[in-house]
Amino acid sequence: MKPFPVPVLGDASLASAEGPQVSFAPGRMETFQRPPRSTPKSEAAQREAVRLLSSLLDRMRAEPFVAWDGTGGGAVAPFLSLLHASREVVDEVNDLLGQGEVSCRIDGPRPVHIQETSFPSVWRVQVLAPDGALVDDRVETGAFPAAAGIPASPFRGAVEPGPEREGLMNSPALIREILHRAERWRPGDPAHVVNLTLLPVTPQDLQYLGDTLGRGPIGILSRGYGSCRIGSTRLGNVWWVQHFHNMGQMILNTIEIVDLPIAAQAAVQDYEDSCERLGEWLAAVED
Repeated sequence: MKPFPVPVLGDASLASAEGPQVSFAPGRMETFQRPPRSTPKSEAAQREAVRLLSSLLDRMRAEPFVAWDGTGGGAVAPFLSLLHASREVVDEVNDLLGQGEVSCRIDGPRPVHIQETSFPSVWRVQVLAPDGALVDDRVETGAFPAAAGIPASPFRGAVEPGPEREGLMNSPALIREILHRAERWRPGDPAHVVNLTLLPVTPQDLQYLGDTLGRGPIGILSRGYGSCRIGSTRLGNVWWVQHFHNMGQMILNTIEIVDLPIAAQAAVQDYEDSCERLGEWLAAVED
């Protein structure tokens, strides 16, 4: 898996109500594209990679889409362990699957790296030990990898608003609302969204919100027509969700109280499409 950027959210970059002025090349609406077909370094490794992915595809076709379940008690989605596969086979699996739009990094004692493949709802997941050793390496399917270990967190009331400062308008009231909603949120509840784009907030308000909520261990970047940047906060089930258009201008800035924002998740239609397209791609590679 190639390194991928994870945004830093909730910091001084939020001080502008218009968002950070980042320069991007003009983008376009993303449509499905097969991974580039390259000459395998090893024919035997490619055959084994195709065999493993075909086995995973058979299970995907036989089992229904597994929606996100933050409780950890839901159905187990089809997955393929690569932990004991050879380096050559893993490289061929990565080449065959390509890279999609969603990337995720979870910091902590056991860091987790997640990369959506070119087939939405099919994910590459790596879990590392504290010393950097690989402890899990898999292809996982479903709305979002369960291997990420993002259960719905119990309310953590450690966030304390700091002293109010000059220039604040609505952020003290918003902090009280967020704390109230987070304390009462339970798995299965719909997301509660605080839309900062539509509210009268000052740059000082945004800075105060960022300073109070802080940054959590999870960063998610979804690219496509523009980008969506998602970051956890120090408060359980509270996320910054920011949408940018293709020139880097922020167009939507929200705080969501939910176990995992929907913008990070694949849908059942993605799963159905990927079953079809992955089958076509593997058949083309075998020809």
